[in-house]
Amino acid sequence: MHTNEWYLQNLGFLTNKFENFMGNMRDMSTLLSFKLCIKRLVKVSVVPNCVTFVHKAFSDKYLIFTNVGLSVLLSGVGDFIEQNFEIMTNRHEKWDARRIRNMSLTGASVGIVSHYWYYYLDKFLPGCALNIIFKKILIDQLIGSPLCISTFFVTINILDKSTKEKFIEDVKTKAWKLVLFDNSVSLGYDVYTSYVQYNPGDEKTKRS
Repeated sequence: MHTNEWYLQNLGFLTNKFENFMGNMRDMSTLLSFKLCIKRLVKVSVVPNCVTFVHKAFSDKYLIFTNVGLSVLLSGVGDFIEQNFEIMTNRHEKWDARRIRNMSLTGASVGIVSHYWYYYLDKFLPGCALNIIFKKILIDQLIGSPLCISTFFVTINILDKSTKEKFIEDVKTKAWKLVLFDNSVSLGYDVYTSYVQYNPGDEKTKRS
């Protein structure tokens, strides 16, 4: 092979490699620019909008809609998970869409009752002193929990078009289980809600 031919072949090979390299560099530059644009978009637009949405959703004006919406969502998701478990353990063969719908709707009624219950409980017993906290917990366990669970049974029996006898039987055989579980969970929840509502650190932050 002549020297010129060898030189031209290698020059072409190097030229192709260089072009591929530059193409990859341009691709990397484009990718980096895209990543930077996404970061700026998230920082400038998405995050502030999310923060604004959360503040608005949990404001006094929209809090009931937020509470009811979350209650509906959690009730529906809870039944979805339970049905999935029942299908996995061969207790049921397929999904029951009507059941998910009814359970979600119970979340709406219970969400409304819970919202106003805790609203007026805080109005009736304001403050974060230890004796106030214990009074709130006691009243909530004795009145609030049975009230919400009764609302659940009334709603689900209406949606399921159950008879009066079926409703009474459900309350007798199932209500105590829910009350026991709800009281156990609510104990920690009540302590935390009282802390969030009357935490002195939050008041200092607002004033500053």
